Amino acid sequence: KRNTVNTRIADLVRLVDGLTELNGQLAVVLDAKIEAMRRANVEEMGSCEQAERKLVETLRERDGLRKQMMDAIGVELGLPAKAGRTLTLTQLGLRVNDAERATISSAGDRLRSAVMKVRQVERVAAAVSREVLNHLQWVFAAVKPRDDGPSVYSNDGALVRSGGSAMVELVG
Repeated sequence: KRNTVNTRIADLVRLVDGLTELNGQLAVVLDAKIEAMRRANVEEMGSCEQAERKLVETLRERDGLRKQMMDAIGVELGLPAKAGRTLTLTQLGLRVNDAERATISSAGDRLRSAVMKVRQVERVAAAVSREVLNHLQWVFAAVKPRDDGPSVYSNDGALVRSGGSAMVELVG
């Protein structure tokens, strides 16, 4: 039984290292997306979006596998079925020997660092997106024609602009 736990923990560490690598790739893609936003390169933003979507989907699939592995390890350690998936790596480390604990802890630290990097890059991307949207709102407000008179409501409650110029939207 102990050999099974050792094997499963080694597999879990490899999986966690794979998650770390995927998060590293995601951070690189997000950095490229930010650069594409700064250059207003819509085509590159689209390709970054596709790469980001694929990486996130792979991360979700691998997390499902991680839950299954944690459940199997938990059962081997005497936990009820499906209880293993709720354990953190630190909690799992408390249930195994010192060598395995060190290996699990090290893998967890690497993953934590990679996830924090992704979160940091996501915050920057969100800030850049907000600034772009604010700029576009300012531009559209500047070119919007002024109404000649006040707006009124029709009998059915719809907003009706009184006379004046109409804005024609062109989508290119």
